Amino acid sequence: MAAGINVPDLAVLLGDMGAMASHPLPVIAGLDQPFSLEGDLSVDGDIRLSDLRGKFAATTLSGALEYIMEDDPALTATVRADQIDLDPFFAKDAVDAVAAEGASTFPEKTVNWPDVPKDLALTLSLAVDAAHYRGGMISRATMDLHSEDGVLVIEQARANLPGASSLSLNGQLSQKGENPQLAGTLKASSSNVRAVLDWLEIALPIPRDRLSSLVFESAVKATPNDMAFDDLRLVLDASRLEGTVLMVFGPDQPALEADIRVDRLALDDYFLPPAPDAPPFDRVDLSRRANDMLVDSESLDLRLKLALGRLSAFGQDLRDVQLVLDRHLDALTVERAAFKNQEGADFGFSGRVQAGDDIPGINMLVRGSLPDLARAVDALAVTSPPFLRPVGSVTFEGRIAGALTDVEVDLGGQLAGGRLTARGKAGSVLDPKAGTLDLDLTVDHPSHRALAARFGFDALAHGDALPVHLEAQLSGPAMGLDVAGKGRLLGGQMDVTGQMAGHDGGQNLELDITATHPELAQLVRQVIPDYRPRKAELGPLSGHLSVAYDASSHRLGLKIAPSEVGPSRVSGIVDVNLAKDRPFLTAELDLGAVPLPDFLPPASTGIMPARKTGTRRWSQEPLALEGLRGFDGTLALAAQMMTLDPWSWMRRWWKPDWTKGC
Repeated sequence: MAAGINVPDLAVLLGDMGAMASHPLPVIAGLDQPFSLEGDLSVDGDIRLSDLRGKFAATTLSGALEYIMEDDPALTATVRADQIDLDPFFAKDAVDAVAAEGASTFPEKTVNWPDVPKDLALTLSLAVDAAHYRGGMISRATMDLHSEDGVLVIEQARANLPGASSLSLNGQLSQKGENPQLAGTLKASSSNVRAVLDWLEIALPIPRDRLSSLVFESAVKATPNDMAFDDLRLVLDASRLEGTVLMVFGPDQPALEADIRVDRLALDDYFLPPAPDAPPFDRVDLSRRANDMLVDSESLDLRLKLALGRLSAFGQDLRDVQLVLDRHLDALTVERAAFKNQEGADFGFSGRVQAGDDIPGINMLVRGSLPDLARAVDALAVTSPPFLRPVGSVTFEGRIAGALTDVEVDLGGQLAGGRLTARGKAGSVLDPKAGTLDLDLTVDHPSHRALAARFGFDALAHGDALPVHLEAQLSGPAMGLDVAGKGRLLGGQMDVTGQMAGHDGGQNLELDITATHPELAQLVRQVIPDYRPRKAELGPLSGHLSVAYDASSHRLGLKIAPSEVGPSRVSGIVDVNLAKDRPFLTAELDLGAVPLPDFLPPASTGIMPARKTGTRRWSQEPLALEGLRGFDGTLALAAQMMTLDPWSWMRRWWKPDWTKGC
C-alpha cells in the first residue's frame, strides 16, 4: 500500500520528535523547509518501504528502507538526493535565529549519541549528486556505513570539492563514556588549494602562485571536546610534513599540542612583497602584539615541538631548525630553540618569555657560533665598521634578561682567538639604534702577534708574543655612547676615554688615549724584531694622542700631543685612509732633540761602522723594515736637532715615501 508524510516545516517535526525522545535532537539551522516523503509500504512481519520519493525544499529524494524483525533484526536504508542547497544551513540570519532561541548544534560539551542496539544489523547508504555552497559545487558526496555491536562503522564517506579536490573519511563512530567518539582515517587532496580558499571566501596574504597542491592523510580521533591527528602526513607545495596534533576545545582552557617534522619550507615565498607606501617593518609593534597575545586569557595553551630540515625565512637559509616551547597563561617557555645557517652559524637559546605592561620580557640562556661577526652585525640593519671585518668567527654563551627594549646581558665568548666578556645593560634588541647602554667589556688574548695579524696590522705582528688585556665601559644612548677603557698592549699600559657616535652610515669614534711603556727599545722590537740599539735601554715612553674615525670616509686620524719617546720627544698628526685596497698612511711628525747614536745599532753592525782606512762610510747592510709592508704611505719628519758624533743638524726634514715596504 502507499504511505507518505507531508509537513510544511521539517524543523518543527524534528523538534516534536525530540521532545518525545529520551535524548533531545540537536537544533540545526536551515531545516525550516517543506518536506514530503512517500513510497510503497509492505508489512508481513518485516517492514519494507520501496520506491521512496520525496522533496525537501528543491531537493528530490529517492531510496528504499527495509526492517527485518527476527531474532537478528536488521535495518537497511538507501537514500539519494539529486541536489541540495547548503547555503540556508550556514546563512547568518538562520544561525542567529537558532542562537536567539537558546539552542545550538550541541547545547553542552557532553553529547549523548543515540544508542544503536547491539543486536541490530544496520546498513545505511547515502548519496548526494550535487551540493551547492557559496557559489561552488560539491559533487558525488557519498557515505556507506553499517553497525557492529552498537558501533557505527563508516566504510567510506567522500566528496569532490572545487579546485579538483577531494575529501574522504572511514572509521568508527561509537559512544565512549558520556560522549561519542569518531576514530578513523581522514584523507584530502587538492590540485588547486587556492581555488578552495577562494570558494570558502578565505583571504590569505599569500602570493597567487603558492598553495598550488595538497595531499593530506592522518589517523583521527574526535569527540565534542577534542580532536587528535596521529601519523599525520601532509604535502603542501614542495614541503613535506609529518607528526601528531591534539586540539582540546574545553570546557576549560583551549589547548593545542603538536609534534611536527618538516623537510623544508620556503617561508619567504609565502610573503607578498610590501606595497610601495607600506610602513617599514616595526619590531616594536610586533612585540606589542605578542605581549597582547600573552595576556589574552582566551588564548589557547600551546605545546609545540617543531623540527625543520631547511627553512628559508627573511632572506636567511637555515637548516636543522629545532623548536620546543610551551605557552601557558601569560608566559611562553622555550625548552629548546636551535638552528644553523648555510655559512655555518650555529645558534640556540632556552628560557622564558613573560608578558609585561606593554613589551614582553625575556630570561634566556643563549649560545652560538658565528663564522663572520661583521655579517651578523649587518643583519641587524647596522652597518658594521671596517675594523669588524677581520674579526671572523665568534662563539658566545651566557644569559640575556629583561624587557626587550632594555635587556641586560652576561655573555662570554671566543673572539679572534681571544676571550670576550660583556656584562650590563645592552639596550634594545628590538632596535639596536635605540635604548641606553651601561655595558662592561673585556678582551683577553694570549698573543698580540696573532691579534695584529688578524686585523691586518702586519707592522705589529712581530717580536715576542705578548698578552693583551683590554677593558671598556660603554654608557649612554646607543647612538651616542661614552667610552672609557684601559688595557695592556705590547707590554705597555693605555687608558682611553671618548665617544662613539652613530648615524645611518655607521659609527664615528673620537677617543683620547694615554699610553705608557717602560722601555722604548722593547716596544720598537715588536715592529722591527732584530732591532738592537747601541744603547741597550732608551728609556720609557709616555704619550697622549687623540683618535678620530670617520665611518663615512673610512679614515682614521691621530693627533699626537707632545710625548716622551725615550731620550726624545714627538708630536704631530697621522692620517690613515682605510677605504683603499691597501691602507695609506700620511704622517707629519715633529721630533725634539734626537741623539742618533742612542738609536743606532752597535758600531760593528750599524749604519756607521768602525773606521776603515781612516775614513767613515755608510753601512751597506739593509735596515729591517718588514713592518712597513702592511701599508703604503708618506712621512714628513722634522727634528729640532739631530746629533751623530761628530756632527749635529738643526731643524732638518726627512720626507720618505714607500709602497709595499719599499
